[in-house]
Amino acid sequence: MTAPQKKNPLGPTGRTVAANVRRLRTRHGLAYTELAAKLEELDRPIPTLGLRKIENEERRVDADDLMALALALGVHPNALLLPPTKDPSHLVTVTGAGTRSAMDIWMWAEGSAPIIYADVPDHVPESQRAEYAEAAFKTNASPEMQDWTKDPNVRIGDRAGDGDH
Repeated sequence: MTAPQKKNPLGPTGRTVAANVRRLRTRHGLAYTELAAKLEELDRPIPTLGLRKIENEERRVDADDLMALALALGVHPNALLLPPTKDPSHLVTVTGAGTRSAMDIWMWAEGSAPIIYADVPDHVPESQRAEYAEAAFKTNASPEMQDWTKDPNVRIGDRAGDGDH
């Protein structure tokens, strides 16, 4: 008898996150209990069993978990989401984007270049469509270009961490 299929199994990016959590935890010489303690200090507790399940691809990592894990491991969130290479000869599979070069994936994640071009209006000449799509991507990838005034998680404070109190 085969095991039942999970309703929503991990995709390629979820598997990359699991491998990167294990790789970085091990690189830093952290036991599960030590990483769990760091996460507890960050008010995002993940018990040791949960950490084992993450590394064994048996538990999903949501956005809040990802941010806390990145902080606890002392890395940028991209270091969890992406493969530990930018080599253009290395091919990487990313959820929703298919298989691309590692360099293309990192350039996208860093906001430098799109990997999937957005819809370009019909009035844009064919010779300018790629340039238009890249400009649209860069505009949306940059916080300087966003209207943050309506974001409920952004406010003006007197100091860093002001929202923690």
